[in-house]
Amino acid sequence: MRSVRSEKRRRAAPVILGAVCAIVLGLAAPRPGGAEETWWGGMLADVAWLRLSLAWERRDEPAVRALMRWTLAAAPKVDFFRLNAARIIAYDLPAWRTLAEPEAPAALVRRWRSAAAGEAAALLLAGETGDPALWLEAANIALYAGGDRELAAMRYRRAAELPGAPWHAGRIHAQLLRELGRDREALEWLRAWSLRLPAQDPAAQRELVLARIAELEEALRARGEPL
Repeated sequence: MRSVRSEKRRRAAPVILGAVCAIVLGLAAPRPGGAEETWWGGMLADVAWLRLSLAWERRDEPAVRALMRWTLAAAPKVDFFRLNAARIIAYDLPAWRTLAEPEAPAALVRRWRSAAAGEAAALLLAGETGDPALWLEAANIALYAGGDRELAAMRYRRAAELPGAPWHAGRIHAQLLRELGRDREALEWLRAWSLRLPAQDPAAQRELVLARIAELEEALRARGEPL
């Protein structure tokens, strides 16, 4: 059985590490005209993330949050940390809370999940970002963690419109529009989207997109709507 003293030391570890991070980051802060990040920052971020992994295994939310803050402060431009921190916030933290409070009403659990999804997306999209990977992750979180197909559709489209985005982002946007009953918008999007798809790239799945366009046209025609 863990002693009271060892438990106190374990609880204090994130605070102590945070203080060390603050001191070292202050000493190693970039100077005008210098590099944006230092090797000190990367080292501290790695140490903090390792500590965070241990706290995650214990489902220790306060420690996870504290170590997450220090990791991101030390290496704010490393997408690995941002993406995985957002996933922990969106999926793991509300799941831990649900396990800790199994009698919580379903409506309350949904509010927890929605709030966590919003917090995670805010972390990913802090500042104007042109990174399609971050928008795609924010879209996944809106859909799978937050259960908000409307918001997810918007984010998949934003991801799809950015240079370097994976082709499936555009297809998922169209599929969500169909699930939302917005067939005409889905058709218009896919028609425009198909013009960008290279026939020689298997990942673009141009033939699949053309087949979905045909399906939508047939559905609208069957309802007597103009094409």
